[in-house]
Amino acid sequence: MPQSKNIIFYTAIIILSIIPISIWITMYPLGDRFINLNTTLTSLGQISGLIGMTLLCLVFIVNIFKKFKIHHSIGTISFILLIFHPLFLAAKYLALSTKQAALFLLPGIDWSINYGIIALLVMEILLILTFFIKLKPVHWKASHMLLGIAFFFSILHVFLIQSDISRNIFLRYYIFALIIIGIISLAYRIWHHYRETYKPKISEINEKDDNKNETQL
Repeated sequence: MPQSKNIIFYTAIIILSIIPISIWITMYPLGDRFINLNTTLTSLGQISGLIGMTLLCLVFIVNIFKKFKIHHSIGTISFILLIFHPLFLAAKYLALSTKQAALFLLPGIDWSINYGIIALLVMEILLILTFFIKLKPVHWKASHMLLGIAFFFSILHVFLIQSDISRNIFLRYYIFALIIIGIISLAYRIWHHYRETYKPKISEINEKDDNKNETQL
């Protein structure tokens, strides 16, 4: 039974990841998107960005159902795709110069790009904490709040930069809907985490009441 539920989750994730690419394909003739190396690298960067952002939203949604293995898997895939997103876009500048390609990956005056760079840096910090540092369970949960910070800067990047998302209303509203659900899911997990961490235990309250009654007697 648990295995069948996991299959349902993975199937849903795949379908939800395919939808933005299906919309993206209909925007321009596919041949034009892969007509040469420059357009191919741009298209690969767009595809990796769309799927990566979709999976990042789904990470928070899946976490609500406590599917931690799926959460970890799609979180890792999302990070890899979001890393390749700027690399593909920077690679098209290699024909001009390596300096131009390198500058594309560094912070500059365009904050719509800078927000994306910040999001990736935060995700890299989280990756180091997750894979290379042994954390206590309470710190493990708290470290995942960093993903919320990365999510915030990713949202700024997505909606401020000129892209196919800003040009296509269906793609824009689809990503927007996923982001809203992701934000609600993240807010719920933060609330649930702090409620479980800081709420007084019933046994401790009863013990204090008993001691108080004994003192009064």
